[in-house]
Amino acid sequence: MEIALFEVNSLDPTPGLALLNEFLKSHTIQQVIEYPSHYNGYLVIFYSVTHLGERTVNPSSSVASNAVSSNGNDSKNVKVTVDYMLVLTEQEFSVFRTLRERRAAFSRERGLVEFNICLNYPIACAVALRVRSKSKLIEINGIGPATADGFGVIILEEIEKALQNGTLDPTPRTLPPEAELKRLYSKPKDARFFRRKRGSSESPREVATKDAESSNEGGAGDSKPAE
Repeated sequence: MEIALFEVNSLDPTPGLALLNEFLKSHTIQQVIEYPSHYNGYLVIFYSVTHLGERTVNPSSSVASNAVSSNGNDSKNVKVTVDYMLVLTEQEFSVFRTLRERRAAFSRERGLVEFNICLNYPIACAVALRVRSKSKLIEINGIGPATADGFGVIILEEIEKALQNGTLDPTPRTLPPEAELKRLYSKPKDARFFRRKRGSSESPREVATKDAESSNEGGAGDSKPAE
């Protein structure tokens, strides 16, 4: 088992994400831990990747696409998702995160899947645009009248609250199309080995390095998949 560290800077995330994506596609991954932090007003994320070495088959080949790696992760299960911590400002992401938490509760109450309530991209667009009315909410692709009358009420409530208490600046902005966000701010993500660490007083690189050293001392048999 080995550890690799990657750094993604929100000021220019494309090079760092490209390296990370290429590594994840070409290696047998055990676990990926994110260490997000804000420095001087911009976001930096360090990734600690626990892996078993390079895959023996080219991941772009048809054989590899149907293969199951030695750690049990089927490459078909790895999907590309937008990392909204890189897309949104710190203030916007705080509202976005609250809305995802409320979406989870909203869906549980109704016995529905979260993404049947509202997708991440329309929620992020609503926050970035500082939408304050139902008519404007319906203009966002992915939010229809039914969503606006249901979870849309919560979206408007959280945006209005953040604007009123000053935790969200009032300047609206328009996000690029989702396809463009996936191209610039995405990573292959499998929930079985991705997890995120927060709240450490140490820098992300210090924490990631310590975790890497600890994992190497413990040996491959001590590693656990993310919950």
